[in-house]
Amino acid sequence: PPPSPFSRPHVMKDIAMSAPGQATVLQLTQRPLPQPHKDTEMRVRLKAAGVNPVDTKIRQRGPYLHPQQPAVLGLDGAGIVDAVGPGVRHFSVGFAGSVVFIDDRGTYAEYAIVDEHHAARKPDRLSFTETAAVPLVLITAWEALYQRARITRGQRVLIHGGAGGVGHIAIQLVRLRGAHVATTISTEAKARLASTLGADHCVYYPHIDFVEATWPGPGSRGLRWHWIRLGSRFSPAPLPPLNGGHSDHVAVSSSRYPMVLSPHPQPVRGV
Repeated sequence: PPPSPFSRPHVMKDIAMSAPGQATVLQLTQRPLPQPHKDTEMRVRLKAAGVNPVDTKIRQRGPYLHPQQPAVLGLDGAGIVDAVGPGVRHFSVGFAGSVVFIDDRGTYAEYAIVDEHHAARKPDRLSFTETAAVPLVLITAWEALYQRARITRGQRVLIHGGAGGVGHIAIQLVRLRGAHVATTISTEAKARLASTLGADHCVYYPHIDFVEATWPGPGSRGLRWHWIRLGSRFSPAPLPPLNGGHSDHVAVSSSRYPMVLSPHPQPVRGV
């Protein structure tokens, strides 16, 4: 149960950075308990916080949305609603909810402020720790595959890094649409994981050319979507045009630019 108003602390602990740098810039600090300032904001008593690769990039380079210091990292988390603004309609105090947001408030803390429109109910079957690991990777994969690429049944999709955070979610979303999915992996253990999640074809990229392994032959329907990630060893490389005169579609994700789609098989530059 949430603390009573009479026992609620006036300060909270967090992990903050006062300057960009290595992991040593992260320090345990205290600050006043945050308060909702907008009608639709609520305060969440965090039970778990998601840790993503983008957190390390922000730590090394500094926040780019709200650069003021000290800054608290963390973009997603899960916890109990502790206080609500007068305009909050879908949550109440004591409600268990999964929250995701991108600003300078962070989730490496005991409490966080989030707008109710950026929050969703925690599934009963998931623990707080499991729930906190879902939002950012799921939203990234969902937007790329469903909202941008709009994949449909029977299409062929290549996902690099199928055992990674976004990749393992992307495999499942592709299969839910009834499409075929190939993925690149580096070990037998990762191949087993990707296959369990629904990958039809796993390519051992250290030893096999993924283009030769996945690109369709004459008369094939063709590879519809090729998903790469900036910052990985798979840079946007030229790919053969699809059969029948159709162009390849490349989905590119990165930490700063969540999703860029190109309808051309040429390299993507200056992103």
